[in-house]
Amino acid sequence: MDIPANVDQLGPSAFFDCIRLETVTFHGNKLTVIDYDTFEYCAYLKSITLPDSLEQIGESAFAGCVNLTKITIPATVTLIDSYAFYDCNSLEKVVFLGSTDPCSDGTEEPFHSDESPVVCVSAEYNSTVFCSLSEHVMQCASSSSSASSASPASPASPASPASIVSPASGKEPGNGGMIAGIVIAVIIVVAIIIIAVCCIVTGGKKHGDLDRAFADEEDENFVSMSVL
Repeated sequence: MDIPANVDQLGPSAFFDCIRLETVTFHGNKLTVIDYDTFEYCAYLKSITLPDSLEQIGESAFAGCVNLTKITIPATVTLIDSYAFYDCNSLEKVVFLGSTDPCSDGTEEPFHSDESPVVCVSAEYNSTVFCSLSEHVMQCASSSSSASSASPASPASPASPASIVSPASGKEPGNGGMIAGIVIAVIIVVAIIIIAVCCIVTGGKKHGDLDRAFADEEDENFVSMSVL
């Protein structure tokens, strides 16, 4: 759904329980207030782009938007009221571009959910707590920020053995050497078996020739004794 550029305020419960609403895009920079219950229980709302003019997000404005996964809150927002994103259980990431916490001390559970989302704050943000969230609050680099303001990058994970490059050849080591070794070993074993079989056959043949020779000699001796 597209919100026209001339809209400056969304009233209470304006889109309450619009279960078919999936995306909302605001055109222009006139909208200053999203009132209470405006998008409450829009269960299929997955994406919303807030305008840079927005100043207030009312109570339960996005409560029960169970499919909303990410929200970017402009630097102009100075008030996020109680339960604004209550039970947005799929919300994984909140990006806040302002410098001060938009939730007052009396604000109750604006981001209550089963799992606390990751909160990315600007380099100018002056607290380690965001709207009562103290876990997973970190400084995130934006496209306009310099490299020096970005959070330290996490160390690169060790490369897997398959991706290690051999310094000598400049190529990734493969399985060719192992396969060649196996083939050579098989050839040697086969050759040994063939030689052994040949020796057995040859030995058997020689043994048979000797048996025949002894038999012939016995026959000759028998004949000679018969003549005598």
